[in-house]
Amino acid sequence: MKNNGVYKIGYMVHLSVERDDSIDLDLKHRVLEVLLESVKGLSVANYHSYKSNPLVAQYFISILRKQGIDTIAVQDRSIFKKDIINLFIKEGFDFIVIEVNSSNTKYRIEEITNKQLRSDLHNVVRTSKVKWKNLGFKYRKALNSYEKLAKMSNELIDEYESTTGINVSAY
Repeated sequence: MKNNGVYKIGYMVHLSVERDDSIDLDLKHRVLEVLLESVKGLSVANYHSYKSNPLVAQYFISILRKQGIDTIAVQDRSIFKKDIINLFIKEGFDFIVIEVNSSNTKYRIEEITNKQLRSDLHNVVRTSKVKWKNLGFKYRKALNSYEKLAKMSNELIDEYESTTGINVSAY
């Protein structure tokens, strides 16, 4: 949805079933959201994190539809391997994949249309034809700092849970 010269999109991350990675993903999304706006002129109107609950996905779809948003940014290509993504494909959403390499030095942004997803989801999951670009210093620094912060936060939570017996991650 175009609003004041800025294209509004949704932003979605898939939380791990094995461990609580919500802090890691939220902090990373904050940096990538700024990168999307500065590089592509895209503004995130709604951010959503979920595990594999279809009702939550349908709720997110309804929010995006009410705002006239038809594009969702994701930061991990493996999200297309999840069954729940089919709900978004059936609803006609396009996607933008923003990936950062493991050393936080390069990024790539790929736009994937709903038509591509419907016709060739298998290849969309596997490969990207977009070339890597150098990630600016301020983004690298922010990603590295946030990774350290997330690690420390998770360690504090783990320590608290082990000493008190209260599962904070469940809340």
